[in-house]
Amino acid sequence: MENKFTPQLDDLAGMIASKLKLGFEEIMNIDELSEYIKLDRQTIYALTSNREIPFCKPTGKLLFLKSEILQWLRDSRVDTITEMEMKAMQK
Repeated sequence: MENKFTPQLDDLAGMIASKLKLGFEEIMNIDELSEYIKLDRQTIYALTSNREIPFCKPTGKLLFLKSEILQWLRDSRVDTITEMEMKAMQK
């Protein structure tokens, strides 16, 4: 006779394993990401559709790793005029 809690325990074990695998990295859904980076859901959907922002979709729902979002923001940074002038002088 199968225990009625077995599927729930399996789901819980899977969630714990994924957390351990990610080193307890913070995972955000689209609403949490929207609040975090101050962009509306429609803009985030467009960014994922164009593959301009890193995302995961393991269960059909969009998920975002905070570390990847932070790196994406860093990579998207635009130099200031002073930084551009300094780079130009170094050449």
